[in-house]
Amino acid sequence: MNPAQRKAYLESIVQMGRSIGFTEASHAKLGYGDGSGRIVENQTLRRAYIHYGDKGSETDPRGVAYFPSWDCGIPFEDSKINEGLDIELRKPPDGGVPEIFRIHPTGIQAKGGRTGSEEKLDIALQPSIAQLGILRPSGVGTDAIIDEIYPYRHPFTGRAKIAVNPSLALAADIAALTAGQHQVAYVYFDPTRTSNQLQRVLTSAATASFTLPSVASRGEFGASTIYSLMNSVPAFCYDIGAVYLYYGQTSIAEADWYRKYNSRRVINEPLEAMARLTTSDATTTDVIAFALSELQAVTLTGRFLGTKSDYSAAIGGTFRGTWRRASGGNVTMIGLGTVTSEEDSSGTPAVTLAADTTNQTGDVRVTGIAAETWTWVLWYQAVLISSAA
Repeated sequence: MNPAQRKAYLESIVQMGRSIGFTEASHAKLGYGDGSGRIVENQTLRRAYIHYGDKGSETDPRGVAYFPSWDCGIPFEDSKINEGLDIELRKPPDGGVPEIFRIHPTGIQAKGGRTGSEEKLDIALQPSIAQLGILRPSGVGTDAIIDEIYPYRHPFTGRAKIAVNPSLALAADIAALTAGQHQVAYVYFDPTRTSNQLQRVLTSAATASFTLPSVASRGEFGASTIYSLMNSVPAFCYDIGAVYLYYGQTSIAEADWYRKYNSRRVINEPLEAMARLTTSDATTTDVIAFALSELQAVTLTGRFLGTKSDYSAAIGGTFRGTWRRASGGNVTMIGLGTVTSEEDSSGTPAVTLAADTTNQTGDVRVTGIAAETWTWVLWYQAVLISSAA
């Protein structure tokens, strides 16, 4: 028996001795369960938060468990990486506070076969990953705020930018609700703005079926509502999270955030945006209307695809157009732009480029076919030069 085998054997004997008198292992999840990364409940007593499952924006029930003195594969520290990790608990003979026994096998599988301790070492070797954060919103009064300094790049100019504790006032939205009404605001970060980068899209105000506010009333807005709001976030913007608003609300509580649907991922700046439209006739319709302020110029390049509803015909191709707007002037298109396409319809579906001097936008437009339903999808990039961006 070599030294490593001897060590493993002795550790198994020690753990076997510790297990005498304890109950069979039961399943739980590590941490407070609200996405904050809270794991340590009492550092001195080596107690950790545990929870047993998610119910919408609520985690129920919560409890505490002792952290073992030996290496159970999980660092005893607050961590967003390990919060929610599947663990096994066992209770002592007196039936008191349970003890964390080990990582549940499903927890190991979710981490690619690595323990939390091993994963921590891996991340420490990659500072570029360790330093990346998550845009996590919270409430201060009736404002949504991201309590951090967030560096980013303008998606059109490529210039480095920084947002310091960006916030969004929701008091006016709350004040617009009448007695018994509630709604959801989906907050997003708009990197194309030089200030007020936090913006929101709203559901329509609805009359609640349950007491305001409550777990039941918050639950009236489900996954389909949240995902519909996500889909209405403008191009090039970053999802932040959904928050519950109701009549008479004086502050945004932790329970008002739909943490289950949070953008719980490292945010990468989007390289392309998508626009989608359905036509049912030959009317020319804007798919992209890129607004230009004075002293700005933009080039839009992209790919498009249009299909008839029964897929008996289609059109596909690419486009490139450039627009500018001088001080005191209107949007002007440079030349005619370039559109190339292939299609096999019985009509003349088309993609065209134009300047709209009424709305001051550079437009990418589609024209369908009379009495036919067509679906159009465009993927595009924008390069912008601006005196302010």
